[in-house]
Amino acid sequence: MRTAGTAAPTPVRSPGPTATADQRPPRTALVVADDPRHGLNRYAGVLDAALRAAGTGTSTEVVRRGSVASAVRAARRARRADVVHLQFTDRYFGSAVRQLPVVLTLRLALLGRPVVVTAHDFHTPRREVLAARPRSGRARLRAAAADATARALLGSASLVLTCTAAEQDKCAWTRPRRSAVVPHYVEDVARERVDDERTDDATIVVAGFIHRRKAQHLAVEALAHLPGFRLVLAGSADGRARQYLHDVLRTAAELGVEDRVSVTGYLDDDSMLRVLRRARVALAPYERIAASGSIATVAAVGVPLVVRAGDAVGDLVEACPSAVRTFAGDDPRAVAAAVLATTAEPLAQQRAELSRYSAQRGTDVTARRHVDLYRTLSSPRRARPLENRR
Repeated sequence: MRTAGTAAPTPVRSPGPTATADQRPPRTALVVADDPRHGLNRYAGVLDAALRAAGTGTSTEVVRRGSVASAVRAARRARRADVVHLQFTDRYFGSAVRQLPVVLTLRLALLGRPVVVTAHDFHTPRREVLAARPRSGRARLRAAAADATARALLGSASLVLTCTAAEQDKCAWTRPRRSAVVPHYVEDVARERVDDERTDDATIVVAGFIHRRKAQHLAVEALAHLPGFRLVLAGSADGRARQYLHDVLRTAAELGVEDRVSVTGYLDDDSMLRVLRRARVALAPYERIAASGSIATVAAVGVPLVVRAGDAVGDLVEACPSAVRTFAGDDPRAVAAAVLATTAEPLAQQRAELSRYSAQRGTDVTARRHVDLYRTLSSPRRARPLENRR
């Protein structure tokens, strides 16, 4: 259902074999913020490697958060490419207020170039966002700046991409001119076969940074109904989330399960894969799911999953009926029951389902889809004689 007052964006179709005489993949500049640990940077990094493997020339231009001057320099470099591709989410290029001038600068400096934006984390229906919005003070100013940023970038882009149809619908209020869905990749490197004997049948893992919206507290509460199981929180808590982590650990102590809960802190890719390969079940109690990179990694490794029900995980649940179970609400007993039901299924069957799902969403598939879409934008300009380019 679309929010009232918004127009449906024009869907984009990939070109046919005669769409352009120039079949060379468009040169692409990927624009990211200077936060290498951010999930969007990881997404762009994997996409960059996949595009290069597919024969596409790429560059990555980094914008310092909150810096208009850095945005100007990055845009000047990016203009050399046939297509410019930005990653975007709330407060990615700076705080809610400081991100607005950075984004406006990028768009002005990139006028005349095809600009693609992948919009991440549009997980909340617009009506709910507006209902929860503060009515006065600095919080209202920040919300207004965030709205203006999203409208300015997504509303002016040549093409807006999302990883799910649900996200596409939830960012329709920004009035994108054209949009398309490219499902979140599942990394090929993570598909290494996991030997059953290396799996600890008593280990549950929650992967991803620790934050109230990730609802790690619900995993701890469920552990109280799962005697004999251990819980690994595979991630770190930054800034204000440190207080939330403190509250989670206090809850564990109050429930008497503190000796069965461990927190890894920040993990690089290899370390995260080692943790996942030991787990019998991955738990994703996240309050809002748009297109989770953590869930994609879990699927790639072949770890059965218990996830909060939602439209963003419908395809995964349908494709992996024994490997993926859902729960609704915040009842820890329901979460525990879903974990037990998941562990009762044959592990080999679960991994086979997840392997098939992963193969259909490999990085090579994602790269081809992006190249096809880039061509729909860049082919008219690239078809002109070289001397006419400026």
